[in-house]
Amino acid sequence: MKILIDNREKKSGIDFDFKKLKLDYEFCKLDIGDYMLSENCIVERKTIADFLSSLTDGRLFNQAKNLKDNFDKVLIIVEGDSSELYWSRDISENAIISALLSLKLDYGISVMYSEDIEFTSIILKNLLRREHREKNDILSFRVGKRFWTIEEEQKYLVEGLPGVGPKLANALLDEFKSPKNIFNASDKDLQKVQKIGKKKAEKIKAILEKEFQN
Repeated sequence: MKILIDNREKKSGIDFDFKKLKLDYEFCKLDIGDYMLSENCIVERKTIADFLSSLTDGRLFNQAKNLKDNFDKVLIIVEGDSSELYWSRDISENAIISALLSLKLDYGISVMYSEDIEFTSIILKNLLRREHREKNDILSFRVGKRFWTIEEEQKYLVEGLPGVGPKLANALLDEFKSPKNIFNASDKDLQKVQKIGKKKAEKIKAILEKEFQN
């Protein structure tokens, strides 16, 4: 249960709060995001000013796409006085609301507010516990209706791949025509499908190719 922290976050002083919370952490160079809690979960921390700047200069949604292409679970923490989000810059209220809605509805990324770095560390502590509790839980087999068509069985099979939900399963089957072709596809071929980035493709290939050890 270690949090990997991007080197650029050293100036935030969050390591001081992590020590108080007795969290295990390590600073390193992260290509994406600020805090990596597992291979599936990443957190991007933004101050109010940085969030608004990234919205106006177009970085916000490029970052959102990059984060979601490479991690199944993405959280953006906006840090500071949340009331300043709507009046500290000359940006319309509607534009900010639209951006927040787009992050959630178009990218599947949740946004949480934190008043300061200390509270951010508490959010990360709880998220870390949640993430590793899920990983250590004994997972039961998926259950559903008893009689399925072949097409439904195919979709069910493909949805078992990491980070693949119903829409992405359809997209993969539309592209490769059968589960066998999907499983045999290279990671580069998998990236031809929208919303499959390099990391997600590599994760899918690792699941398919790694020898099972009971």
